[in-house]
Amino acid sequence: VDGPASILYRVPSSLKMNVVSGEMAENVKECLSPFRSFSTSVCVTYTSQSGQAEIDLGPDWRVTPDEKLIQQLGDWLSPENVSMVYN
Repeated sequence: VDGPASILYRVPSSLKMNVVSGEMAENVKECLSPFRSFSTSVCVTYTSQSGQAEIDLGPDWRVTPDEKLIQQLGDWLSPENVSMVYN
C-alpha cells in the first residue's frame, strides 16, 4: 500500500507531538483517550516562553496508531507537528 496511510501498517515505536504552551493537558487527554493501548509510546515536545521540554507520557498513555488519531492530532496541532518514529 502506498501513500500516507501505508505507514500505519508498520507499528511505530513512538508517536511524537510538538505542543505549544496553552494547548496541552485537556486536548492531549481528549485526543489520546479513545486510542489508548499498549502498542506505541507517546512523546510530547512542549514549548513555552520559558523553554522547551520533551515529555514521555509513560506506559499508561501508549496508543494504537490509528489513522483517525493521526488525523485528529494533525487537525489540532497541524500535520507537521505530529510524527511517527520507527526503529
